[in-house]
Amino acid sequence: MKLTVFLCLCLIVFAFRFSIDSNKNFQLTKSNTSKHNQSVSDVSDSLEESDLNVFDYLDVNQKSVQISGEDYSLKEFFKFELIEKTLFDSKRETRVNIVFEDATDHKKINGVLKLKCDSKVVTLKDQTSIEVGDGYQSHTYLGQIEFLNSYFIQRHEWEQQSFLFIDKNKGEEIGHFPAFPYISHDKKHIILVCSSYGEVFLGYFEISNGKIKEIISGAPKYWEPYWEHIYVDGEFDRTVDDMFWGSDGNFYAKVFSRKSLFNENSQPTQIIQYIRITPI
Repeated sequence: MKLTVFLCLCLIVFAFRFSIDSNKNFQLTKSNTSKHNQSVSDVSDSLEESDLNVFDYLDVNQKSVQISGEDYSLKEFFKFELIEKTLFDSKRETRVNIVFEDATDHKKINGVLKLKCDSKVVTLKDQTSIEVGDGYQSHTYLGQIEFLNSYFIQRHEWEQQSFLFIDKNKGEEIGHFPAFPYISHDKKHIILVCSSYGEVFLGYFEISNGKIKEIISGAPKYWEPYWEHIYVDGEFDRTVDDMFWGSDGNFYAKVFSRKSLFNENSQPTQIIQYIRITPI
């Protein structure tokens, strides 16, 4: 009888100790998990509005600007703002598309795209054989920019691309851009933002009397555009814009912070945020 009571007491003590240890282990595990999640989504790695105006290099009116520390401001040209996703999504419904799409009327034949201009026929020939190597070129007709009386062409080259405006009168290039040029609703400005091999580029252009003038080119230091299925089978797909001009005259972009591209476990992190750029 005494032995039975002793064994029962031992079982009770063991169960009590096990309950305490389990609870301690649970609390420790929960604490570690919270700490890990905090390190991945640390708010200090998120963008602040003051970050949007910091550049690694900057040219204004095609003249290099000496950046002293991080105090150069583009307030003369832009107002940068962080906005909520809900506002971004609502403005997406008002996005502006200046391109007149008539690609079915301008098809390549055997890798050759011909553009009829007033003074001549511009011939763009693809170079896609393996022998050309670095000389690879392929062309895609995107449409027309009617108010500039120009064709709109995308050129794929070896590890890069460009977008061209070709004048329909003389057949000359009147615009050459390293990324898709977004034209504003009032047809007075162009913004483009792109990233390649870790480098970010922002370009801002003015359109006046049919001519395009570069106003700003630079490299944002702390943010870059978020690309998601923008290109499908090598062709631009404007149905999934992550950047656009709204009909309100502002430019909107989905971006991610470059403050911390990897977490403590060397896993890539992308803190997605949304910005609005208002020309002054």
